[in-house]
Amino acid sequence: MAVVVATGITAEQEASLTRQIEAIEDQANEALQAIGRRHDLAEHFERVAAMLRTIDTQAIWDAANERERRILINEIVDKVIVHADRLQVAIHGAPLLTVTLDELGLRSGTRIDVSEGGLEPPRDFSH
Repeated sequence: MAVVVATGITAEQEASLTRQIEAIEDQANEALQAIGRRHDLAEHFERVAAMLRTIDTQAIWDAANERERRILINEIVDKVIVHADRLQVAIHGAPLLTVTLDELGLRSGTRIDVSEGGLEPPRDFSH
């Protein structure tokens, strides 16, 4: 003898609930995959960071010629912002680093002339 339970749910409502359940399951699976990707990325970052901690950067810098040093700097430094009393250095992927003029051996009020070509020595325009 079969037992029939009346639920009061129509076939259309049941289909709608099934679609909603499937959508929620899909979202949960996507969230789990995203968490897995972030975990993998974090592990990869830690491996790279550990490798970078062991690199002898001083030896690399000492062995590099001027062109290679410029390439190294351009790959690391995004921009340098010159203020009257400090410099701010933007390193790719890091917060701004503020360097005081004293740390650079400069004094406040030092005139810095900048052109498209870079730093220029002061010019005498008195004539």
